Amino acid sequence: MSEGEVARRLRYAGYVFERSRAGKHFWVEPGTGTRVPEDRAFARVREEETRLLIEAGWERVEIGGDAYWCRPDTGRLYPRGPAVDVLRAQQGKAPLGLTEAIRDDDTNV
Repeated sequence: MSEGEVARRLRYAGYVFERSRAGKHFWVEPGTGTRVPEDRAFARVREEETRLLIEAGWERVEIGGDAYWCRPDTGRLYPRGPAVDVLRAQQGKAPLGLTEAIRDDDTNV
């Protein structure tokens, strides 16, 4: 996953980027204001995204050592990040511009 994708997912989850005086990169956790390293913040976001997918009925599928998520209404497989984007678009909570792209993709089923 690219650095830009990690930052996008963290910002969407409410984290705010902050650089320390020593030049270290931290993310401020929403609600608590706690500064955490990027890897720890992203691990928390991944856990939350996984919980959201499971609660929405998506199933985790392993193929050749890679994990995918099966969309319950179409059976299509997605990596975790795009699966969460599709789920949020279905719920009307997708980042700007993403909902239209997902709707266009659904018409090509």
